[in-house]
Amino acid sequence: MLSEINKDFFKKLALLALPVSLQFLLHSSRYITDVIMIGNVGESELAAAGIATSIQMVANSVIFGLSGGVGILAAQYFGANDRAGINRSAALGVFTGGVVMIPVVLVFYLFPQMVVRLGTDQPVILPLGAVYLKITAVLPLMMSFIVSVGAGFNSIGKPHLNLVFTAVSVLLNAFFNWILIFGHLGAPAMGLAGAAIATDLSMLFQIVAMLVYMFFADTPVKITLKSMRGALQKVYIKKFLDVSIPLTVGGVLWHVGAFVYQSIYGHMGATELAAITIITPLRTVAFAFFWGIASAAGVMMGHHLGANEFTMAWKRSRALIVIGIIVSIIASSGIWLLREPIFLMFGDLDKTTLETVMKVLIVLLLTIPILAANVIGIVGILQSGADNRFILIMDMVCQWGAGIPLSWLAAFYFKASLDIVFLAAFSEEIVKVFIWVPRYIGKKWVRNIVN
Repeated sequence: MLSEINKDFFKKLALLALPVSLQFLLHSSRYITDVIMIGNVGESELAAAGIATSIQMVANSVIFGLSGGVGILAAQYFGANDRAGINRSAALGVFTGGVVMIPVVLVFYLFPQMVVRLGTDQPVILPLGAVYLKITAVLPLMMSFIVSVGAGFNSIGKPHLNLVFTAVSVLLNAFFNWILIFGHLGAPAMGLAGAAIATDLSMLFQIVAMLVYMFFADTPVKITLKSMRGALQKVYIKKFLDVSIPLTVGGVLWHVGAFVYQSIYGHMGATELAAITIITPLRTVAFAFFWGIASAAGVMMGHHLGANEFTMAWKRSRALIVIGIIVSIIASSGIWLLREPIFLMFGDLDKTTLETVMKVLIVLLLTIPILAANVIGIVGILQSGADNRFILIMDMVCQWGAGIPLSWLAAFYFKASLDIVFLAAFSEEIVKVFIWVPRYIGKKWVRNIVN
C-alpha cells in the first residue's frame, strides 16, 4: 500500500482537493455573508432566509444528482482518454437540469408563501421568506448550468477553474449585499430583498464568466448548441440517465429529508430556527475541509477505474478515508477555538439564542469525523464506481427510517432541547457506517462503466 501512497499521490490529492475545498468555502461564504449581513437586520429576517435557502436546496438536489452523473462519467471518460465523452456528459447535465428546473422556478415565483409554509408556521417569518424565495426563484435554473459545467471541470483535473469563477461570484455577492441590504452608493436599503437580488446578480455574472472561458479556451468541456445536439442521442442519454437517476432520486429524497429536519426545527420555535440558521454555515465550513477530499477521491478513483487500474484504486481509497477523518478533526478543533469571534459576526444575538447555538455546536463538532468518513466513503469512493442504487437505498433507509422519526419524537413527543433533536437527526449517519463499510470492503464498486 505504501508504494501507491507516494509523492505523486499527495501531489494529485492536493491539486484536486485544495481548490475544491476553497471553492466550497467560497461558495458557502456566499450564504455565510448573507447570514451575517441579514443577521444584523434582524433575527426574523435571518430565519426567513434560512427557510428559503433550505427550500432552494431541495430543488438543487436534482441538479446535484445530475451533476454527480456528469462527474462520474466524465472522470472515467478522462481515464479512458475520451474527450468527446467528457463533453457529452457535461452537455447532458446542463440540458436535463434546465428542462427539469423550469417548472420548479415557476412554482417558486408564483406560489412562494405556500411553499415557505411547508417549512414554518411562524407568522412573522412567512411573508419574509416568501419575498426571499420569489426573488431567488430563478436560482435553480442558473445552478443547473453552473454545477454541471463545474463537475466537468473537476473531472478533468481542473478544479481551480471553478475556484476562480466562484471567487469572483462570491466577491460580487458581498459587494452587492453591501449596496442593496444597507443602501450604500445611493441605492435604497432593501434589507432581505436586497440580499436576494445580490445573490441573483452574482450567480448571473458567474455564468457569463464560464461561458466566456469555454468560448475561448481549448477544453473538452464546451457547452454549445452543437454539443447539446450531438449529446442528445438515445445511447448517450440512456447511459447518462442510468448513472444519474439513482443519484438524483437519492439526492432529492435526502434533501427533502433535510428540509423535514429544517421544518422540525422551524416548528419548535423562532429561537430554534434562528439558532439552526447560524449553525448551518458553521457546519458547512467544517464540511468544506473533507468535501474537497471526497471530490478528489471521486476524480482519482474515476481515473483509475476508467483506466482499469483496480488495485491502485482500492489501495488509495483506504488512505483517502483516513486522511479525511484526520482533516475533519483539525477543522472541528479550529472552529471550536474560534467560536467566540465567530458568534460576534452575527450581530447582537439574544442570550437564549446564543446558549442554544453553543449546545448544538458541541454536538456538531463531536460528530463531524463520522460525517467525514461517510462522505468520503460513499460520495467519493462508492459513487465513483456508480454503485448508485445501493447508495439510494441506504440513504432512504437511514434518513427516513432512523434520523427523521427519531428527531420528530425527540422534538414533539419528548419535548427535548434543540441539541438533543440535532443529535437524534444525526443518527442516520451513525447507522450508515454499519452499512457502507461492508459494501466498501466487498469491492463491488471497483468497476469500469464506460468501456
